[in-house]
Amino acid sequence: MATESTHKQLARAMTSIEFDAHSFEESVGAGSFIYLFLYVFVVHKYHVLTQCTLKDVAEYLLYVRSLSHHCPFTNWVHTLDMLQIAVEASSRFHTQPHTAALMTPTCRFLLLLAVVSRNIDRAGFSRDYIANTMHPLASLHGSEAPYENQASSVMLSLLRHFGLLRKLPLWTEPYLQDIVRSTNVPSIDSLRYIVRGSCVCERVPGAGPAGDTHELLRSLHHPESVDSKGQLLLGKVIAAVATIGSGVVEAKAGLIVPLRRKTLVDPKIIMYTCQLEFSRDTVIPYLASVRRLSLRDKIECLAAVMLPLLKQAIANRDMWETLYKSSCPD
Repeated sequence: MATESTHKQLARAMTSIEFDAHSFEESVGAGSFIYLFLYVFVVHKYHVLTQCTLKDVAEYLLYVRSLSHHCPFTNWVHTLDMLQIAVEASSRFHTQPHTAALMTPTCRFLLLLAVVSRNIDRAGFSRDYIANTMHPLASLHGSEAPYENQASSVMLSLLRHFGLLRKLPLWTEPYLQDIVRSTNVPSIDSLRYIVRGSCVCERVPGAGPAGDTHELLRSLHHPESVDSKGQLLLGKVIAAVATIGSGVVEAKAGLIVPLRRKTLVDPKIIMYTCQLEFSRDTVIPYLASVRRLSLRDKIECLAAVMLPLLKQAIANRDMWETLYKSSCPD
């Protein structure tokens, strides 16, 4: 087990968006997302706001940790990556007077709770990766597959089991479900449409598939008219950004033996191709689009969150491109 001083060092390291969970031993990292969550829980006095005790939350987090997979994509390190990004991003909105109404303490607690629960009962491999291996499990990961909604259902069942749900506000259940589902395959796929519609979106507010993004920007620009929809939209965007913005796990996954394929193509090339295309065609354009819109509307806090994520995404893309080129036959 890690010492308390190590955990404090870890908590300080997590304040940087460039934090790398792999720089710590697994025994430290395995409990680090639990420590970080509890640290935020105590500092912001969430036990007063929600009536949940530290013991209630700790027991839930320990059980969630026990369900983690040791696979390249969906594992405890990915959860830690997501939580760190969500903590850092949400704190920017939480501490700014003109955006505090969009990220209330209760909304932030629920956002972080949803993020740490996002990987519950997932297979541990990305949808595209499993599909390319031609494995039978691929059929469970289609855009409309019931499996994609399983995490939110299991999360709510566990929250009831550990007595947390009854201590939370009545609007908690649908809010948590929406946050977790915002990181599912259909929602992440919809980012492609947001990217494609960004030009139309910039000309006609609320038009086309990028309407949610414009609604969020409108709420950030006019916080005096904020409502529950604006709060939910901000939570969904942060959760989605945390999911697609954390590339540390994938960066370390190249040497892990993937599922067997029935073709002669090197499985590592499949992994590299999926990650390269996703970084290049979805993650980078989406982050760049949101940052461009936030700069246009003079929403500095959102632009500040997007810039380091965009730099990280570009670095991830370059890394995957290098790995792909080094693995491809001449």
